[in-house]
Amino acid sequence: MPDLTVTNAYSKGKAKTTLTINGNVEISNYKDGETKPSAFVQAKVTEGKVSIQSNKGNASSLDLSDQKYSVMLKIAKSSKDDSGAGELSWYDLRDTDKTKLGLDDSFEIKKDLNAGILNIYKKVGNKLTTWLHIDFETKTEKASEQSTSSSKSNETQKSSGTKTATLKFTRSELGGYDYSNKLTIPVNTLIKSSRGLVYINSEGKAYKFNQKEETWQETNSLEFMGRTSARLMASIADNNGSNTDMTLNKKDLKFAKDPKSDLVDRFNHYNGKQAYYVKDLKITDSSIYANLGSGVFKDVEDSYIDIQFDVSEKEINRRIKDTILNNRNNNAEKIYNQIDGWSLNKNTFKLINDLSDKDLLKALRVYNNHKIVIDTEEVSMGERYAGNGTFVSIGSDINYEYNKNGMFQDLNNEWGIGIKEIMPIIDRAFNAIPKFLQKGQSYENLKNMINSIDRTKDENFDDNTIKQIDDLFAKLL
Repeated sequence: MPDLTVTNAYSKGKAKTTLTINGNVEISNYKDGETKPSAFVQAKVTEGKVSIQSNKGNASSLDLSDQKYSVMLKIAKSSKDDSGAGELSWYDLRDTDKTKLGLDDSFEIKKDLNAGILNIYKKVGNKLTTWLHIDFETKTEKASEQSTSSSKSNETQKSSGTKTATLKFTRSELGGYDYSNKLTIPVNTLIKSSRGLVYINSEGKAYKFNQKEETWQETNSLEFMGRTSARLMASIADNNGSNTDMTLNKKDLKFAKDPKSDLVDRFNHYNGKQAYYVKDLKITDSSIYANLGSGVFKDVEDSYIDIQFDVSEKEINRRIKDTILNNRNNNAEKIYNQIDGWSLNKNTFKLINDLSDKDLLKALRVYNNHKIVIDTEEVSMGERYAGNGTFVSIGSDINYEYNKNGMFQDLNNEWGIGIKEIMPIIDRAFNAIPKFLQKGQSYENLKNMINSIDRTKDENFDDNTIKQIDDLFAKLL
């Protein structure tokens, strides 16, 4: 086992201790993903080799402040399951506590023993700042590392053949103190809260949907989430009650006990008060929806989290499209009736032009997907024998007949309306297509077809061209 020299530069004669390190370990005064302090130190022991860095460059010893030096030595002698004060091991992390280390209430200790991590935080104002970070490599991590591709990036990694994204987020807990964490999430995962949604695509890139601009924006952060939602998501992801960086996957959908009590117990552990309860919880093999209630706090407006695994990008876009372009009015029917009825063409154009861009797309979506009912027929469902030689009607059903043309086909068939009159409406609808739908072959085909139209012709579209335009709008919308 390798030896690590730990020193205290501030003591008389520069106190020095040699610790035998049992395993691969990282010791530092900050965590991965955090900004390095101006006076940072980091020691790494990997496969028997020791490397030490500080803000002054490479070093031969881990030089700590007076209090950190004292605490390191106390950690090393915390457990009786190794060879004593001269050996630092995972067992020391397991068996140490604030009392053994002589730390007062200005410090907080957080452990994730499954990940081999001990973090000591010091309160600075309303935040908890990393004071000492010790991370032992566990057997599980070592096995995972051996099966991991050698090519990794900070944000996207490939582990056991599965791509993931690692996003940062801030979780508030323990009297309002903030913790900066990272959450590793598998591809094709959708996370929604009241503040928005983020999606991890098949390449391991994370995108947040901007509802206002109707665009996908690449992101490396979950900071947009509400404070309560972030704590709730951490409670789902972190089954061991630790404050370390976490992994969110389908394993987190399985709870050790009753899911409602298990989830709220961990949430209240983070919050420090038994003030919340699970109001609604739905779990499937690949999703979880959790909503909190509180009889004490008023911050429950952002208290739900909806996590769905194995969701394709095509399905995500369909859901968003359904939300944005969902037609809750009858504008499509009004346009159809205006075209079909007896009226001046200027009234038809006024009806269409008075619609907002989004309402025009909504109407076009209904119209071009042939959802306008133009006739109904009542069909008997037959009769049943009622006894004594009599039969009674089972009832009837309604058959619906739908308009088979698209909006631009019907406009093209109107007297006195042709290319010059219809193209401004086509252009307006095309330019209003949300940015997240402006991709794929249907969009390119529609763009090319629109650009190929001779706008100088004062005549009708040929049937095939106008039908293709309608069909492409239907596919996109």
